[in-house]
Amino acid sequence: MTNTREHKVMKKCMDEGWKPVRGGAPDWLFVKIENKKIVDVMFKEVKSPIDRLTTEQHIWKKVLQEYFHAHYSVEIVD
Repeated sequence: MTNTREHKVMKKCMDEGWKPVRGGAPDWLFVKIENKKIVDVMFKEVKSPIDRLTTEQHIWKKVLQEYFHAHYSVEIVD
């Protein structure tokens, strides 16, 4: 659900040809901090052995890995 301001921004971006992706973000963002500075980041999606990534999760994975060269992985947990 979006509020009025979010909806206006979404509509403006869609009118410019962008497709909104809501949900599907990785379960975790981990940061490694040394001397009060972030020195590395890692994204983790957690799934059971029978779960699969949703379409939105595949989009997040591709964006994070290919556009931002971020560490992203899917952790399978029984």
